[in-house]
Amino acid sequence: MNVLHLLSSGGIGGIETLCKCYVENSVHHNTVVFLWDWGIIADEMIQMGFDAVNLQTKKKNYLAQFRRIKKLCIDKKIDVVIAHHADPFSHFCLIKIKQKLPEIKTIAYAHGNALDMARVKHKFAGKLKMKLLSASTKKADRVVAISQSVKDSLQQYFKTPENKISVVYNGVEITKFKRIEKDYTSLKIIYVGRLIELKGVQLTLQALAQIGNINYHFKIVGDGSYRKDLQDMAKELGIAEKVEFLGSRRDVPELLQAANVFIHMPIWEEGFGISVIEAMASGLICICANNGAIPEIIDDNIDGYLVKKNNIIELAEKLKMVALLKPDDISRISENAVKKAEVFSIKNFASNLDDLILKL
Repeated sequence: MNVLHLLSSGGIGGIETLCKCYVENSVHHNTVVFLWDWGIIADEMIQMGFDAVNLQTKKKNYLAQFRRIKKLCIDKKIDVVIAHHADPFSHFCLIKIKQKLPEIKTIAYAHGNALDMARVKHKFAGKLKMKLLSASTKKADRVVAISQSVKDSLQQYFKTPENKISVVYNGVEITKFKRIEKDYTSLKIIYVGRLIELKGVQLTLQALAQIGNINYHFKIVGDGSYRKDLQDMAKELGIAEKVEFLGSRRDVPELLQAANVFIHMPIWEEGFGISVIEAMASGLICICANNGAIPEIIDDNIDGYLVKKNNIIELAEKLKMVALLKPDDISRISENAVKKAEVFSIKNFASNLDDLILKL
C-alpha cells in the first residue's frame, strides 16, 4: 500500500517522532509530507532514506498547497492519506481529497483529546475549527484514536460515529530504555515533556514543597512557554536549589536511567502519555494523574501509582510513601512497569496501524 502522511512540521515533537518510528517499522511504502516547516526529524528521515517531502509553500497559499498534495497523490499512486496534526489545513485536505480523488481512502488521526485538538486562543476560531474537525472525522474512511479516552472524546465533542473509530495505542522504541537497580535513599525525580500550564508541572513543585525533610532532586526535561513561570514558582516555594531545568534533550533514555521516580500530573485529559511508557520501560516508579488515558496505561499499585487530578496533598503523600518503600515493593512495581511497557512497543504499534491501513 502507498500511504501519504500529512504533518504540519518536521521539528522535534511527539507526533513527528512517532511517525518517523512508524515509517521505519511499517510494511507499507510511506511518503511523509511536511506542509509548512522542515526540522530535525525531517532531516533524520531523509538521512535514513525515507520518502520525505518539503512543500516549501507560504502558509496562506492554501489552494496552491492542496494542488501540490493532489499531484503527489496521483504521481505516487497513493492509496491512503493520513492527517496527523490537528491543524485545519490538514483536515481540509482530507475533505477535499474525498471530493477530488474518491478512490483514495482517508484517515483522520486523533493524537489528543477532541477539545485539545480544537483548542485555539480565540473563541470564534475555536468554533470554526471544531466544525472542521468534526466534518473531517465524519467524512474520513477511518478515524484513529490513540486511546479509549480519546475515542470517547471524539464521540462526545465531534459526534464522530463510533463504528468509524479504531483505537491504536501509540508505540515507544522500548529497546532504547533499560531497567537497572536503583538506590532510593534519595528521590531522583524526573519529568519529561512540554512546559505548558496544562501539563501540570506546577503541581509537582507545590507537592515537593510539602514533603518535609525527604531528600530529593527534581529534573525537568523539556521547554515551553511556561518555563519561566515554573522557575519563578520554584524560587517562591524555596526549592529552587533542588530543581533543575534541563531544556529540550535528545538523551532522554540516559536521563531516565539516572532517575528513580517519574511524575506526570496533567491538568488536561492526556490523550496517551509516551513519556509515561518510556519511564515505565526504564523501570522507574511512576506517579501520575488518574485522568485521560493514563489509567489505560498504569494499574494503580501494580505497575505504578495514580493520584487524583489536581490533588497536591495526595501527590505529596504518595511521594512520602515511595520514599519509605521496601526494596521488594520497589522491585515489584519496577518489574511490572517494564512488562507493561512492552505492550506499547513501537513494533506492536506499527503492526496494528499497518493492519488497519490494509483493511481499508
